[in-house]
Amino acid sequence: IAGFWRRLVAWIVDLLLLGIIGQVIGWPFSSFWFQVGPYGRFVGLFFILLYFGSMNSRLGNGLTVGKRLLGIAVRDDQDRPISVRRTLVRITILALPFILNGWALPILQNVVLTMLASVIIFGIGGAIVYTMIFNRDARQGLHDLLCGTYGVYLAGDPISAFPQTRKFHKIIAGVILAVGAVIAGVAGVASSLTSGTSFSYLYASYQTLQSDPRFFSASVLDNT
Repeated sequence: IAGFWRRLVAWIVDLLLLGIIGQVIGWPFSSFWFQVGPYGRFVGLFFILLYFGSMNSRLGNGLTVGKRLLGIAVRDDQDRPISVRRTLVRITILALPFILNGWALPILQNVVLTMLASVIIFGIGGAIVYTMIFNRDARQGLHDLLCGTYGVYLAGDPISAFPQTRKFHKIIAGVILAVGAVIAGVAGVASSLTSGTSFSYLYASYQTLQSDPRFFSASVLDNT
């Protein structure tokens, strides 16, 4: 089973590769991307899904560029490459917390959607981080657990039987998801309670910024 640091370095290599290619391709159209604003992240998400969805599947034999350099591959519990559909679900679970974090999309200013995004960022994101670091036997992150996949070190000894993630780690991951949901709910209620009371004096400034066509989204904070 591939270790945490080997998988992390492979992930960083792949992200750097995508970032460099994206910068090279996008630079001549920089004025267009400035106009697109936060909606440009949809394009980035598309290429993330395309790259990891194909390379981590049977099409790429479970090997992205980073994984190939680090000698690891994505496999199921029978040591076989997985389908494109399965790997698309896997990368979506893994990518969403990072994509949503700090995304200034106007629709995400809706209280309900903000709460949902918080659950994904802190709940799912936190569960992924926990399982990737502390699930040392199976080395399955939350995305691996939900999709039944493993990171396999190709140069290591053959795996006679894939290890199972302990129930304890699954419980902790569930608790992290629940805590993320509670935090998002409390933040949403607090926001609705304060929006019409102590912070009402900020609303005029918020409306002015929000109606300005130069801005996709706006927020006003009192940091006194």
